[in-house]
Amino acid sequence: MTPVPDPIDISDLPDGTPVAIKSFVSQVREGYYTKRGNYSHWKKAVGTIAQYSPALHFLLCVAVGASMRPMLQKMPGAIVHLKGTSTTGKSIALQTVLSLRADPSDMTWCFDSMSTLKWYTIAAENNFLCLDDTHMAILPDNNSACKPMSPSFFQQFDKETAPHCTIISTGVPGIDTLAEGHLKNALEIDARVIPFWPHPEHLQRWWMDYWINELRMHYGHAREKILDSLSQKTDFWTECYEKYWSQLPSSMAPGKRSVFVQAQLGRLWLQQHADIAIADFAVYDLLLKQSKRPS
Repeated sequence: MTPVPDPIDISDLPDGTPVAIKSFVSQVREGYYTKRGNYSHWKKAVGTIAQYSPALHFLLCVAVGASMRPMLQKMPGAIVHLKGTSTTGKSIALQTVLSLRADPSDMTWCFDSMSTLKWYTIAAENNFLCLDDTHMAILPDNNSACKPMSPSFFQQFDKETAPHCTIISTGVPGIDTLAEGHLKNALEIDARVIPFWPHPEHLQRWWMDYWINELRMHYGHAREKILDSLSQKTDFWTECYEKYWSQLPSSMAPGKRSVFVQAQLGRLWLQQHADIAIADFAVYDLLLKQSKRPS
């Protein structure tokens, strides 16, 4: 008789957690802690998503590049703001990014005053932090309590003291007010202009659902691959960082400049180590062109 596997422990989730969120966490943990999850299947899932969603390909590249920060200490912190209404794919974008190295122990959960679940993950060695649809969040420095984000969180990016790349997703119109003008150096991606979930004519409308569900079983299996490649070719990646940094305008805000460098580093790593070689980098080109415009 085949032994019945032990149930996945999700007892740390708050009371009243929606069934869909319980399912998500359970799947991620099952894939991470059992042999069902692996790097090969992660590559196939993110490769398919990146192939049909240029915006998610760009974000994935940024996150891979941000994961190199333990070695590239000079790389400034940065913030990417995913902007859009509900059902535009912002949460799916962050789930794709989190799959890079999201040991489920990184995920923390809380409810705001409107009973909306918020979550974040902070990766080890301070490389990237994700906040989903939030004007309230658990942050690493507020004792695991769900509190309003303060302007000081955003100020650190202007002062170049941020220890990580933050990718924040929000549909809240007042996020700029909350940040008190400190989002001016963030790189903004507007889902109305650059869709996170495009609908190619030859694919079913809900094509991404299948691959996002598939991806959940393979979270966390890319992290060691990234760290191994960095340790084996430290000089190579340092030279790449310096080359990409020098190619961008010196007048550009350091945080934005850092995002574009991370994107280039991540794109190269995905080509070399994940067989994700996508020639079209139009989202990078569009955002870079926008960032060069006088403010």
